[in-house]
Amino acid sequence: MPHLQVASLKLYYKKDSSVVRAVDGVELAVERGETLGIVGESGCGKSSLASAIFRSFPQNVALFEGSVRLGDVDITRIGEEEFRKDYRWRRIAMVPQSSMNSLDPIYTVGKQMVETIQEHSDMSEREAKELSEGMLREVELPVEVFNRYPFQLSGGQKQRVMIALALILNPELLIADEPTTALDVVVQSKILRLLSRLSSERRMTSIYITHDMGVVSVVASRVAVMYAGRIVEVAPASELFANPLHPYTQS
Repeated sequence: MPHLQVASLKLYYKKDSSVVRAVDGVELAVERGETLGIVGESGCGKSSLASAIFRSFPQNVALFEGSVRLGDVDITRIGEEEFRKDYRWRRIAMVPQSSMNSLDPIYTVGKQMVETIQEHSDMSEREAKELSEGMLREVELPVEVFNRYPFQLSGGQKQRVMIALALILNPELLIADEPTTALDVVVQSKILRLLSRLSSERRMTSIYITHDMGVVSVVASRVAVMYAGRIVEVAPASELFANPLHPYTQS
């Protein structure tokens, strides 16, 4: 059984007097421990697919249907409170697009990490602090970052903090949506190597969403190509680059 199985998934948005079919009948399977890249042009529905799996929607949803199975559980069928308590961040974590701007500027990194842990676990403040400091080391940041505010960090450091926040409860599935956007080439490379190492060490199932074929060539073992709300081609990364079959991929 695939670790993640998406079937007939649709996510439509209301926009003025029309409906945008952002995700339009997606079928996708990801094996346990696999790293899948999802590529496609801007506006093809990649980020909406991530939102659908993570159940993080804007207010203007017109339709959400289909199934998303994590193991043997269809997570679209469980209540929001159960999903928030038992799945979001604990079993499924996400590094969202433009995630560097997701840190609250008025709180220290440490306060935000500790609050995230305590909201989704029974840890004491001391235990949460120790876990946070250990996680900062794991993403190759000095422990001093715990007491710093976001404005005191570089873009690469903030992205490492967001990765630490996503992984701090040891999820089994990680979704990274454009994880290297707005970073310079050198920092991009370091972040990708970090994510790849952590995914491997933790044996996580990982999904990388990007418009950049160069990113998936570094991190993904298999690639799904998305176009106009649908997955139009799936292949091992080496095959896709050597012999793309769909006209969109060829272009």
